[in-house]
Amino acid sequence: MIQPETNSKKTSVLITGGNKGLGFEAARRLGEHGWTTFLGAGAPGKGIDPADVTVDELHSDYDTNVYGPIRVTHAFLPLLQAADHPRVVMVSSGGGSFAVVTDPEQPFSKIRELAYTSSKAALNMITVRYAQALPKIKFNSATPGEVANRKFAATDMNNHTGELTVTEGTDSIVKLAMIDADGPTGIFIDRLGPVAW
Repeated sequence: MIQPETNSKKTSVLITGGNKGLGFEAARRLGEHGWTTFLGAGAPGKGIDPADVTVDELHSDYDTNVYGPIRVTHAFLPLLQAADHPRVVMVSSGGGSFAVVTDPEQPFSKIRELAYTSSKAALNMITVRYAQALPKIKFNSATPGEVANRKFAATDMNNHTGELTVTEGTDSIVKLAMIDADGPTGIFIDRLGPVAW
């Protein structure tokens, strides 16, 4: 999740999962634009078959992907509201899209997993509801893959088996972080364009 705040003097960004992979690369790229970057550490999820999942096993994914973004947004809301051009980018996943998960051609439709995908679907809804409630702040979701081409970014999460580089995976994140004041809010994109919810 990225939360940039911009005013006439500087642009700052908090990347909550910035210790490695996509978050670290997004921080590097935004830093090249002169942004002041603050990094937090990410938490890995675990893939557990839906038949075996207990509520206790869902907690870590939901704590990271649902409650974490709400906590951070709530904590930084005064700064976001005071900024000239605030943006929040929620880093979601194609796995958070009902359209993707129910498409038999998509890899996510074949992954027997419950916690990660349901938490990312919840994150997408949170993004839309924030965008509706706080129209002066741009709230958007990005997936680091290419949904139409069924490609993932190579990260620790997929044992670096993705076909896209980490830099390509951050294209959608960086694009949303750098949208203009008249840019969209409440959208879900990958590096190629809009993704169906």
